[in-house]
Amino acid sequence: MIHMCNKTQATEVLNPYLTGAGGQGQTSPYATAGAYFAHGLIHANQHSQETTNFFLDGFRNSGQNEAIQHGLSLGLGLTSMATKDPANYDHLKNTLFNNADSAIIGEAAAYGMGLTMIGSADGDAIEEMLSHAADSNHEKIIRALGISLALIMYGKEQQADGLIE
Repeated sequence: MIHMCNKTQATEVLNPYLTGAGGQGQTSPYATAGAYFAHGLIHANQHSQETTNFFLDGFRNSGQNEAIQHGLSLGLGLTSMATKDPANYDHLKNTLFNNADSAIIGEAAAYGMGLTMIGSADGDAIEEMLSHAADSNHEKIIRALGISLALIMYGKEQQADGLIE
């Protein structure tokens, strides 16, 4: 949080955790995941194509590591917060659906979906989340989808009554 909105030095500060540089050798997947999450916090609600590409490259290079994909999903959700960006939402949705057996990845992808769609009251997103929550056996994913539904209805007051019931 010290570096929040310090976009010019974000890469410099986080690069040792992303690459294992700086004499640390190979970085643990948890440190890498934390660095991706920190990158999302630094760039929170500062959506740009460059930042999106940074996270999409991370997904491609993650090697399906659960911890790293968790950090990537949260980071992407933070940077695309309230943008309603269909490409980022779809990427997070596909991450959730393609990793149905992983509560770790699914939880973060669900939170990322909700962050991306904050306040949109998007009917398609609501239907997809409700459907997946009904089909999921993972309590973490169901809980994350519930919170994401609340985020989608943020600021909608009475319009949210039907979904709440």
